[in-house]
This record gives sequence, C-alpha cells and structure tokens, in this order.
Amino acid sequence: MTQQSKPTQREIDERTLKSSRWIFLIVGLLTVVNVIGVFFGQDFFFYFSASVPFYLAIFFAELCGMRSDAFYEEFYGADWQERYQFLDPSVFYVIAVVALILGLLYFLFWYMSGKSKGWTVAGLIYYAADLVGHLLFAAFVYGFQSSDILVLVFHTITLYLIITAVRAWNRLSQTPPQAAFGGVPVSGAPTGHQNESGPDMVPDASAEGVPSPSANGNEGGEAGTDRPENPEDAGVYMPQDGKEAPAADGTADAADGNTAKEKDANGEPTESGNSAE
Repeated sequence: MTQQSKPTQREIDERTLKSSRWIFLIVGLLTVVNVIGVFFGQDFFFYFSASVPFYLAIFFAELCGMRSDAFYEEFYGADWQERYQFLDPSVFYVIAVVALILGLLYFLFWYMSGKSKGWTVAGLIYYAADLVGHLLFAAFVYGFQSSDILVLVFHTITLYLIITAVRAWNRLSQTPPQAAFGGVPVSGAPTGHQNESGPDMVPDASAEGVPSPSANGNEGGEAGTDRPENPEDAGVYMPQDGKEAPAADGTADAADGNTAKEKDANGEPTESGNSAE
C-alpha cells in the first residue's frame, strides 16, 4: 500500500490563500444583498457583510423618507409628516448606487487577491476602514446597541481570515515555485548520483553515454588514451635483429618521403622501383 506524500509548505500556503480569500466574495455578496434590501424597505443586516455601504443606504433612505411609516412614528412621533422635512428621493438613489459600488469592490478584491499580494493587503485595509466607519456610525448616528457586539465579532473573524491570506502570500513570495532535487532548493542541490526527480539531478557517472575512468587510471575515459601493456597488441612493430622497422602502414618511408624500392624475386632491387614483371 503506497504511502501518500506529505504536502510541502508551498502547497499548504496555496490552499490557505485559496480558502481565506473567499471571505472577500462572501462579504461582497452579503453587502450587495443588504443594499438592495434597503431599496425594498427592508432593514435586515448580514453580519458577515460590510457596514459602511449598508449604513449609507439606510441613513439616506431615512433622510429621504424612504422608510416605512411605522419607523417614522416610532422614532419621530405621530406628527412626523408635519414637522419633518425630507430630502429629494433622487439623493437616496445616488447614495444607494455609491453603496453598491462600495460593496462590489469586494468582488474585485476577491479576484485580484489570487494574483497579487498588494491587492490582498489593499482589501485588508479597505475592510479595516469599514470597521472604523461602523464604529463612527454607531457612536455619532445610531448609538451603540447590543447587535454591535456581534458586528465586531464577525468583523474580527473576517479580518483574521484576510490577515491569514496576507501571511500566506508572504511565505509564497519566499518559496521557489518548484522544489527541485526532491524538495531541496536549487542553490542547495545535492551532488550524489541519485536521479529520481528528473533531469535536474546530477547525472550518474555509470549512466549510459557518460564516460567513466579507464582501467589504467586515466580519468575522463577518452577514447585512445588507454595504453596496452603489449605494444604488439596496438599494431606497433618493434625492430628485431637489426632489421629496419616498417612504417605503420607496412612500408618503410625513404628520406625523401617516397616509398622504399621494392625487390625482385632474387632479392635485388629493381631500377624503376617497381616489382619485376
């Protein structure tokens, strides 16, 4: 039964980045739903969404008279229509479009955070600014309520996930894309003869086509460098009994570079240097 290989640190960081950056998509989707709900007179709020786009939409809906009559009677009294002057409804529509754009930016952060660390950091700053905006709205507009505690908790979780994605990007930028040599970086490549990870390994000296040291101690294994013990085995003629040694091609070279005169059948040299007819 084969044992599964342990994932490398780069693979772990890639999985962490992929899972953590999904929080941008979730925040953007829920934020858009919150803003669209304000168009239809709803005031529900998803806690895993951004606060500022929703607060902008709901606040200007209130200023433009877009909320329900029950809402105005509860907070402004029964005579709210007589003593309260609303803004033009077109102001609400402009602000609502701005709020939608602010929510759709999270879709951009989700997409680009998989390509660049800078976009991930920008998304972190953007969502941190949204938390500050929520605190400002709670402090100066609506006042702190018990639901703000849940908002802070979910904002903290979201910020933690985005920070996890940024940390994964930091580790990925310090890890080579391919762990060559069986997990060892290229700069620390081993010099052994094991070639299990592919052509990047140092070739084995015993592999086919790679010369090996010769038997007489010559290194490099170049052809023709071996020197045999018996000269006759190499085709070299050694003179014996004072006879002239022929050339390597079987003929003796004369002083002028021509071939020696051949002898006739009686052993006497011919005049023309050719053999007797």
